[in-house]
Amino acid sequence: MNSKVLEYNLGGQWTSTGNYYKNNSELDQNTLLSNYFVDVTVTLWKKWKLQGGYNFNQYADDQFDEDQSFSLMNFSISRFILSKDRGQIKFSIFDALDENRGLSRTADVNYIEEVRSNSIGRYAMLSFIYSIRGMNQPGQGQGGAMRMMEGRH
Repeated sequence: MNSKVLEYNLGGQWTSTGNYYKNNSELDQNTLLSNYFVDVTVTLWKKWKLQGGYNFNQYADDQFDEDQSFSLMNFSISRFILSKDRGQIKFSIFDALDENRGLSRTADVNYIEEVRSNSIGRYAMLSFIYSIRGMNQPGQGQGGAMRMMEGRH
């Protein structure tokens, strides 16, 4: 694929933790956090950019009855403006599925705790981004400086 038109990033990450007790194996704890993600950017007509991202998180733990999972999905559309594409107007939707929340699980010798916290749900944002550096520097390609400023959501 032509990288000036389509960019993508996909992958997964697994984090496993375990506590093992020599004197009482019933207190042993195993936790697995699985994260799968995909990010896609499509550049249309050299001035328009569509971006989307999806994250799936799953928490599995021996000490709790059921696994917890949730998804995060983000979208945006942007248009480059001004000379040398130094300006960008961007409309973004964060947490399109309205499932954003925090989850913390702790198991200790004498208690088990699960804390669920709600965070900001679905919202939209209109933004203007201005690059003080040139957008078409060698090796950057169109939109390169802006891409460094935005980061991954």
